[in-house]
Amino acid sequence: MCGNNFYLWESGISQEASIPMEKFSLEEALKRGISAHKEGKVGDADRYYTAILKAHPDHPDANHNMGVLAMSARQFGLAQKFLETALNANPNVVQFWLSYIDVLIKLERFNKAKNTIIKALKLNKNVYMGLNNYACALRASGKEEGLIFLFK
Repeated sequence: MCGNNFYLWESGISQEASIPMEKFSLEEALKRGISAHKEGKVGDADRYYTAILKAHPDHPDANHNMGVLAMSARQFGLAQKFLETALNANPNVVQFWLSYIDVLIKLERFNKAKNTIIKALKLNKNVYMGLNNYACALRASGKEEGLIFLFK
């Protein structure tokens, strides 16, 4: 679980405090956070997701999106915590598995990544297509060595 100690704004990425949840419904806060995220307004996205997580620490989408924000800030250890929480809250979302595997690879935790891939494929056969797309993207960017650990 992420708990209240892992929010990006408390880590110095976003300098402003979170938005009070009483101003918005959960759905509206998530919608605004996603919109800000897509527009590259990282601080705003961070504050909306943080507000959601303060009210609902296990919220899968907010945890996943905070994990993605942390990955973009190269805070991979922090990202892992958010992504684990998202995955534990809802293991049925393929993107949660792919993001979690991605952060494990970035952290060079190859055995854990490999075991996670095996677990993901057993639980959700749709992960295969996502992994295939991930591998294709690595190959297209000249980074196919990112999956070499699978064959060791």
